[in-house]
Amino acid sequence: MELDQGLREAVREAGKAAASEVKFTREMEERIRMEVGKKKQKNRNRVVMAGSLAACLALTVLGVREGFLPSMSPQKNGTSAAAAHQTDKTAEQAVSPEQALAPLQKAVPELGGVTLRKGETLDGVALVTLLQKDRAIGQVAYDTRTGRIESYLLDASNDGEKTTIAPAQAEKVAQAFLQTALGEEAKAYAHQATEVYADEDWRNGTWMNVSYQRLENGKPVPYDVLTVQVDKKERVAFFGRLNEQEQKLFAKFAASVPELNPSPVVYNKQLTRDGWALVLGKVNDEGQTAMVSEIGNGQDIDLYRIQRDRNEVAQKPNEAEALKQAKQLLGRLLGADSANYRHVESNSAEKFMRYHNGLPVMEDVLDIELGSSGRLLMFSKPTRAYSPSSFPDAAEAVAKSAAENELAANMKLVYVQHMSEGKALKQPTLEYRAAVSFFQQGRPVFLDWYIDAHSGKINYGTGNNGFAYDQLQREQPQADAFETHEQPVIVRTKEEAKALLQTEFGVNVEGMSYRESVDDHQKNKSFNWADSKDRWHEVTIDAKTSQVVGLRVPRTNTQVTVKREQAEQAAVFFLAKYADPGVKEVQLAQVMEPGAANPVSSGNWVFRYVMSKDGIPVLDKGPDAAYEVSVDPSTGKVNSFRNWRETHKLIELPSSAEVVSKQKAAESFLRVMPLRLVYLLKDQENDWLDRPRLAYIPWSEEELASSFITIDAKSGEAVIEP
Repeated sequence: MELDQGLREAVREAGKAAASEVKFTREMEERIRMEVGKKKQKNRNRVVMAGSLAACLALTVLGVREGFLPSMSPQKNGTSAAAAHQTDKTAEQAVSPEQALAPLQKAVPELGGVTLRKGETLDGVALVTLLQKDRAIGQVAYDTRTGRIESYLLDASNDGEKTTIAPAQAEKVAQAFLQTALGEEAKAYAHQATEVYADEDWRNGTWMNVSYQRLENGKPVPYDVLTVQVDKKERVAFFGRLNEQEQKLFAKFAASVPELNPSPVVYNKQLTRDGWALVLGKVNDEGQTAMVSEIGNGQDIDLYRIQRDRNEVAQKPNEAEALKQAKQLLGRLLGADSANYRHVESNSAEKFMRYHNGLPVMEDVLDIELGSSGRLLMFSKPTRAYSPSSFPDAAEAVAKSAAENELAANMKLVYVQHMSEGKALKQPTLEYRAAVSFFQQGRPVFLDWYIDAHSGKINYGTGNNGFAYDQLQREQPQADAFETHEQPVIVRTKEEAKALLQTEFGVNVEGMSYRESVDDHQKNKSFNWADSKDRWHEVTIDAKTSQVVGLRVPRTNTQVTVKREQAEQAAVFFLAKYADPGVKEVQLAQVMEPGAANPVSSGNWVFRYVMSKDGIPVLDKGPDAAYEVSVDPSTGKVNSFRNWRETHKLIELPSSAEVVSKQKAAESFLRVMPLRLVYLLKDQENDWLDRPRLAYIPWSEEELASSFITIDAKSGEAVIEP
C-alpha cells in the first residue's frame, strides 16, 4: 500500500533496512495520515514536523519486523563507535539462540515449534526473530555471552481492546513465567505492583503489567527491575529488564537528576540500531513515564524525555532561571566537558552547541528542557562522539573570499506567488536564493547547503520531503514546455470517477470494494476501489471545485524495462492534461529510480516538478514540488499523478528582464548572513561522517537566527520576515 510521497520519504528514512519486510495496511496508512493531519502547523516548518512525525509513527505501527533494528529518530542515521553493529569475535564461544531461548520456550507454550532466526548483534546483544510458518510473531534480544534474555516481545496487540484479566491471575501467570524462564534467579525478585498498562502509541493494546525488583538483604537494588506483561488470553506478551550496565548507567544519571526513581517500571524495551529504546514508568514521585534512548548496551543516554499529555504545556521557570538551572544540570551531566558547550538558543528547550578550537560543531547540540520546579523534562545529545584528534586544522580551509565567490556563482532566481491556503503573498515576488529547495533562514536548522572548506565547492542537501531541485540543476535549468487545457479535468461523482479510470488507464473497477473519504481539512475528496490484492485504484478531487488533483492505479508487474527518457516523456505529456490551466512549463525537481515495489516505495519511475516561467522555478510560499507523476517501469505508461499545490490558481508574475546581478545579490545576502567556518559531523544528506569536516555556512546575528530572509531580485535588498 502506498503512502503520499512525503510520508513515503519519511518512512523510508525510518526504515530503509526493513522496506521489503513490512506490509502497510489500509488502517496503518489512515492512522499515519490522521496523526500527521493533527500535528501539522501552518508555518514554514510544517512539512519538516510532519515528516518527523510520520517517521516516528512508521516505527510505532510497523510492529515486529524480521531482523530489523529500528532507529529512535530519523535524524540519527549513524551509530556510535561503541554501538556499531558488531560481529562477535568469540563467536565460537557465544551462546546460540537455541540455548538462550530454551527456558523461554518452555515458559511460553505459544513458542512451541517456532523457528529462530538470528539477526545482527549489537554490543554483544543479539536480536532473534520468532517465526511461525515464515510469519514473524515476536522478537527476543539476549546477551550472547551469558544467554540472559534482555527483552521478549510477542505480537499480541489485543487489537486495541482494553479487556484485561484479573490482577491476581496476571500475577500468577507472571510468577510462573519467571520461575520457568529465570529459574533460581527469580527468587531474588520481589513483586512490586500490578497495574493496567495501555500502550496506544507503540503496540496498540492493553495489558496487565506485573513489575518486580531485586532484593539484597531485604533492600531493593537500585534499577535492578524487570516486568512481565500478560494479555487478556493469559499469554506473556512482553518481558523486559535492566541489565547490569544499564543499572550503573541510570545510577550515574540519577546523580545528576536526583528525582529519578531507583525503582522504575520497564514498560517497553527494544533493540535499535544505536542501542536500546526504553519506555520507563514511574520515573519520579509523580509517577510519570519517560522515553529513553541508550547508546550501545548501557554505554550512555542520548535521549530522556518525560511523556506528557498531548494538550499539556510544560510550565517553565522564568527565562533567566531556566538557563541557570540548565547550565547547572549540564555541568553535573558532563563534568569538565561541559565547558566546551556554549548556549545558543532558548525556546522550548535550552540548546547548547559544542565548540572546538573556537569553531562551532554544528550537529553536536545538547537540548535540556526543565519544568517550573526545575525537574528535567527532556535531555538529548548526539549519538556519536568524535575524538579531538579527528578534527581537521582550521588552517586547511580555503579563504573565506573563495567561499563567497562560490556562493555568488550559485545564487538562483525563483518566483514566489502564493502563501498557504491560497492567500495572496503581498505581491508575487522574484527573489534570489542560495538554494531553491529550502527556506532561507538566518541560521540553518538543517544543512540546506554548505561550501566545503577544502574544495571550495557548494554542496546541496535533499530538501523538503525529497525535493532535490538544487542537486539536479547544477547547470542552466531545463524547462519542459507544453500547453495545458483551458479547463481542468472535472469529476463530481463516483460514476464519473469510475469512467475516468476506464478512459485514462483502461481499468474496470466493477466488483471491487469501494469507499469514499475526505481529508482532515475537508480539502480533497477521494473515490477509491480496492481489488482482491488490496491494491488501490483512486481518483482524488478538490472538494470545492471538483478538479482532479490525484490519480492512481497499481503497477502492471514487477518488471523494470523502461528507460528514464521514455518515462520522462510520458510524464510531461501527461502533465499537459492534468496540470493547472495556464501552466506553460515545468522544471524537474526530483527523480526516483524504479525498482521492486515495497511498502515505502511504489517502485515506479517517479518525477516531481515545480512550475516554471522563462526558465525560472515558480513556487508557492513553501519549497514544495507542484506535481508528481509516476510511470510504470514495465509499460512506460503513467499510473499515478498528484497535484500538490495548495491553490490551483495562477497569478501574473513580474518580469525577469531587470534584475540585479548574482554578485550584488550575494553581497546583500552576505551582509545579513555572512559565511562562518564551522565543523560538520553530518553530510548534506544528514548521514554521519567518518570524521568532522570543515565547511562554510551562513550565520546571521543572533536576533535574526530564526528569521526568514529573501533577497529581492529587483532591488537587490534583503527582505526579513520574523
